Amino acid sequence: MVCRKKIAFCALALALMPGAASALEGSWEHRHEQEGSWKQYAAFDYFFAGKAYNQEKADLPNLYGGTYPTNISLQTEFKKSNAMGGRLGFWYIVNPIRKHGLGASLGYAKGPVGEYAIQGTGNTGGADPWASTLTQTRKFEASFFRFLLEGREDIGFFDNFSLRLCAGAGFAAGRRKDTYNKTLVTVGGPPDAPFAPNAVVATETATTYSKSFSGFTWEMSPSVMYSFSLVDVEFGMRYAVLPKMDKTANLQSFQYSPIVLFFGLAY
Repeated sequence: MVCRKKIAFCALALALMPGAASALEGSWEHRHEQEGSWKQYAAFDYFFAGKAYNQEKADLPNLYGGTYPTNISLQTEFKKSNAMGGRLGFWYIVNPIRKHGLGASLGYAKGPVGEYAIQGTGNTGGADPWASTLTQTRKFEASFFRFLLEGREDIGFFDNFSLRLCAGAGFAAGRRKDTYNKTLVTVGGPPDAPFAPNAVVATETATTYSKSFSGFTWEMSPSVMYSFSLVDVEFGMRYAVLPKMDKTANLQSFQYSPIVLFFGLAY
């Protein structure tokens, strides 16, 4: 009896295999991709900050010496936020059977952003102490435009689902901007100070440094796609490498190679 059941199961599987294959093929046919046809797409990108501005964080101790009043106590804070962006592009269908496509895209990313704050308070000591509080903040900002030439292949694995493998290379133009603020608040002062012993005097300075840079960029982006009758919905991850900015007199070198999550629509 067991042997008969095994034979019947095998026969049923063999009978269904051609039907299953044709059903899977049919699920791909509704995408209406033909050789020489075009498809447009749009995507939202979420860039993780990763190691961006780690060098600036490591250099924080160098800002202390000779900058703050004597007998100081320090409070420091450093934080980063991720970047967001988007892209528009098109695909030219080279092989509709293998789902090969060639395309191009133009994208923009705003960020990542980093910021530190250092506050030192202290006094001169002695018979006539006077107190000072010095606060420094510096905000790091970056932005990028990217133009990529891309290639992709879709691999169907379940009904309307498919795995998309995509890679691209091209040109990127970036801009780095740092905004530096320093505020010194002095309370009281020595007997010969040019203000009353209990007066509060505040001085504030603000400086901005910026630099533009450009160079080669590339990325790899596997994703999962679901095909509806008129549109493909795509969700995936990118690993992107952006051009390096060299160090200047006022800015650290900057290299950003983020992990990116994206959501896209093709139609």
